[in-house]
Amino acid sequence: LIDPKRVTFTKFRHVPFVEQIETETGAILQLLRDIVATMETRYTNLSNAGLNQYNGEHIFVIIDEIADLMVVCKKEITPLIQRIAQLGRAGNIHLIVATQCPNRKIIPAELTVNFGGRVALRCLNAIESRQLINRKGAETLPQYWRCIYLHCDGLYYAGNIPYMPGEIQNIMDFWLKQGNNDDYFISHSLK
Repeated sequence: LIDPKRVTFTKFRHVPFVEQIETETGAILQLLRDIVATMETRYTNLSNAGLNQYNGEHIFVIIDEIADLMVVCKKEITPLIQRIAQLGRAGNIHLIVATQCPNRKIIPAELTVNFGGRVALRCLNAIESRQLINRKGAETLPQYWRCIYLHCDGLYYAGNIPYMPGEIQNIMDFWLKQGNNDDYFISHSLK
């Protein structure tokens, strides 16, 4: 989990299958470099075995507020995120990115085109909507609970976003009862 704002993911720190939460720019860049190295190793193994899809542990990299990172270290972070977005899926490495500022000046088009599936919540204007989902429409959504989803097959879907804080807390409590990261779920390190 990558949390440049330092507040969004702190509650997940002790969830058993959360391997790392990074908040500092240097550590975030190193984590992304480690992910790219893991991806490259997986591709080498796939090539040697003559396979098209990695059949092993899935790694999810979740970045909250990528715009903050782009302001601080755009030159360093853009190629890392772009590489993971382009090649990660076949290596079971998945990238989920969120932002409240889908502005082309902050998040370049070369990044957005590499994300197959995209979800847009209410945007400020049609320009931001086009940046996210290649069409206007997200600017007309209600402030809460509705979204437009651009599927990787190119089709658009309208949907509801459920928000159930009580259920989320119940799930968190269940995960926390399972053990800690040192002896549960995590079988290896990226390093």
